[in-house]
Amino acid sequence: MRKVFPFALSIAILVLGASMASAKAPKKITETATAGPYTVTLEVLRAEPFSAKLDPKPRPLSYTAAAHTPPLLRRASGRIERLEVTNLPLGIRPGLEFATGSATLGEGDVLLIFTDGLVESMTAAEDEFGEERVTAWLKSAPAASAEAMLVSLLSTVDGFTGGARQHDDLTCLFLRVS
Repeated sequence: MRKVFPFALSIAILVLGASMASAKAPKKITETATAGPYTVTLEVLRAEPFSAKLDPKPRPLSYTAAAHTPPLLRRASGRIERLEVTNLPLGIRPGLEFATGSATLGEGDVLLIFTDGLVESMTAAEDEFGEERVTAWLKSAPAASAEAMLVSLLSTVDGFTGGARQHDDLTCLFLRVS
């Protein structure tokens, strides 16, 4: 399957950005992205966004994903939760309804949202970093700022891959509740 990243990024910015501006729920944002004339077919684009809405107090997080790699939530207790919802990618079927999930974030929780380029980072021998290593790293990572955690994770991935050429983008977003 061919990914057209600049086109996918443009669609995501136009469709999801316009929907987010109206502060709709994540489910509605994703459904809006498949309902209009900008819906594209699988041959052109397969977009797998994760969208979420977090209210500052009492920190309820509602989210949905279109086949996106499940984000990981490390609770202050150290327990790891996968924020999983089962949906098809955008662009598969117009008017598709999307399942949603929810979680309440607490003091000291860390949310890691990442693209598949993180788990698919490879060594020269084509061994993948994998979700197990991401989860193990997150479980053992010291409590630090989101920025420090990002630097540590990327350093760990770079050490694992040993400078091997990568074939996918790697994007990570950390949210630390304080």
